[in-house]
Amino acid sequence: MEFLARTLEWLSVLLSLLGCALGWWLWVREGKTVPTQAWRRIASVAGLLLATASIAFGAFAWAYWNRFPDPEPGPPKPTYVATYVGFYLTLAMFPPSLCGKAGTRAALLLCFGGLLGFYFLMFLSP
Repeated sequence: MEFLARTLEWLSVLLSLLGCALGWWLWVREGKTVPTQAWRRIASVAGLLLATASIAFGAFAWAYWNRFPDPEPGPPKPTYVATYVGFYLTLAMFPPSLCGKAGTRAALLLCFGGLLGFYFLMFLSP
């Protein structure tokens, strides 16, 4: 059971990072070769920035919790706040991610799924 928990934990982290990195790469590549409507480029950038910020808050929450565990049950206050901010940024990235071009949209949705899994595991951790 421990193996399954660790696998799900790392899978959500890898999906988030892979989706965000792939999204940025596709956005840069599509910007040079494919003519895109301005509102789609703006929505893609907004989704990518929100995804990147959410990953940063999630990384901070995870690192802080592992580095400074609270003697009381549950996460310490900075982890709690960073987790909620990252989760709300993840929810905010969903609508703009639907407006991007095909490759960027797919990468952002992959990142969205990974981040939802990550924050789901952060909220359910003992």
